[in-house]
Amino acid sequence: MDIKITKDGHFLFCFNHVIDKERVLEGCPWNFDKDTLILRDVGKDENPKLVDLDWCASHVHIHNLPIRKMKMTKEVVEYIGNHMGNFVDVAHMDSHWNLSSSLKMRVLLNVRKPLM
Repeated sequence: MDIKITKDGHFLFCFNHVIDKERVLEGCPWNFDKDTLILRDVGKDENPKLVDLDWCASHVHIHNLPIRKMKMTKEVVEYIGNHMGNFVDVAHMDSHWNLSSSLKMRVLLNVRKPLM
């Protein structure tokens, strides 16, 4: 992997293999020295200066939701994720999921807005 620093202070990570790049992007968020690294895939024809760096992928864990009468479906989980940011995916949700279980989802969070 090669790392280049741009004139405006951004870093370009150039991976030798697409599998390495995908693993890094799927593993987001990454931190360095207590700061979150906001990573985006930049296409060959894209200008890195124009890439939107306002969103960061994050894992969100939800425990013991106080919802009793509502069936927890993927649509409900997407609604909750979209309320926090932009829903990406939910991990290990099946028909046996219940409200006392923990739920893990990926959400894109706007880094320009506070969490609450």
